[in-house]
Amino acid sequence: MGRSDSALKVSEQIRPWFEAGFRYVLVSGANRWQQMEDDQPSSSATKTPASFQGGKSHARPSNQSLSVRAPQTPQASPGKKATPFSTLWTQYWNSVTKKPKVIFTYYELGQDLTGNPDPARRSFFQQLMNRLTWPKGTCAFWPMAAYHDNSHYPDESLFWRGAIKLMAGYMACFGEQALSVICPGAKVGQVVMKNDVLVYALPSIEDLARMEQDAFESAIKDISALRF
Repeated sequence: MGRSDSALKVSEQIRPWFEAGFRYVLVSGANRWQQMEDDQPSSSATKTPASFQGGKSHARPSNQSLSVRAPQTPQASPGKKATPFSTLWTQYWNSVTKKPKVIFTYYELGQDLTGNPDPARRSFFQQLMNRLTWPKGTCAFWPMAAYHDNSHYPDESLFWRGAIKLMAGYMACFGEQALSVICPGAKVGQVVMKNDVLVYALPSIEDLARMEQDAFESAIKDISALRF
């Protein structure tokens, strides 16, 4: 309990205000409030930061290149170990070619970026890039699913946040499975605009690899026409 009013060291000049119920006064010439009863503990509860209340935070925005929170995976609290998802997406972002003209993506790309790429897919893209003859740095491989414990975890929102930051004007999406994640409703063979990016919906890598030369050339004719 606080001390009685008579025991407080209150200036006679402000005692009438104190007795009227006031406990704070604005100190002249200062931009702060002075508590009259300095030794009394505050009765106000500790406030939760706005960022944890769902309200607006007035903190300065972070300069972090890309947030890497996976779906249904809570963000690690300060001091706690990062989740496998956050580590994977950070690795993907750090290794992706920045400021490309075209983004390539397919469902298994996250798996191929973990250090053990599928030989058949790697061979396919080597041949495709030789066919396209684009300058080095034109194309970036940005995954739409993280790969962990032999499973794929697609994330449309995080994929597009990264794609927008890469600022590419074009995208080649290989296969219906990947297309259903990043452009739901689109069909293979279509060219659609999403988030100011022109998306070419191509057949899967497996289907393209099995095609005869004429069919293959027809399937990639739209992206082959791109020149940089």
